[in-house]
Amino acid sequence: MLRKLNLYALTGIREFWLVDTDKKIVYTYQFENKIIVDNNAFFKSDFLKSVVFEGLEVPLEEVFI
Repeated sequence: MLRKLNLYALTGIREFWLVDTDKKIVYTYQFENKIIVDNNAFFKSDFLKSVVFEGLEVPLEEVFI
C-alpha cells in the first residue's frame, strides 16, 4: 500500500482512493506538490466526495453491498 501511495504521489496525481473491501473502508489521500496534504477514512454508511472531480459523490452503502 505504501509503495503504491508513494508512486502515485510522485506521478503528480491530486487524489488517491484506496478501497479495503474486507473492512469496507475507503481511504482517501490528497496531494499537493507530491506531498500528502489530507487523508481520511470513509465507512459503509458514508458518502464519499471527490475533492478533484466536482459533483462526484459515492454512497458507499451501494459499493459495499
